[in-house]
Amino acid sequence: MHRVHRTVALPYTPLQVYELVTDIESYPAFLPWCQGVQVRALEEHAVLATVLIGLRVMRFQLVTRNTMEPGRALRMDLVDGPFTQLAGSWRFEEQDGGCRAIFNIEYELQKLPLRGPLEVAFGHVAATFVDAFVEQARERYG
Repeated sequence: MHRVHRTVALPYTPLQVYELVTDIESYPAFLPWCQGVQVRALEEHAVLATVLIGLRVMRFQLVTRNTMEPGRALRMDLVDGPFTQLAGSWRFEEQDGGCRAIFNIEYELQKLPLRGPLEVAFGHVAATFVDAFVEQARERYG
């Protein structure tokens, strides 16, 4: 099982950071490995979405159900993709006039012929995920 845990302090409100993270359709504009997004179903506090991930020659689709607590949290659960397990979360907490954003993800890839390169590719995605959101928050909110 692979795990990534990141916590960052940002000078934006929890609502601003939450809105950035839940703006799934904007991901291809600032996540370099995101080659496309399709929102399959939209409910009041949940989204079913497909993300096309591509790094070099590795490409795969990831379908997640994202359950949201507006302004506070988001939970990602695997629906389909090359994983036996994938679960992630974001929490947004007020801190010193800004926001503390906490990101966690746990995943295990299926036993596939290209598992090694896929682990490297998704490991890069998971490791750079938060940094990309921090940079986009700076661009979006100043």
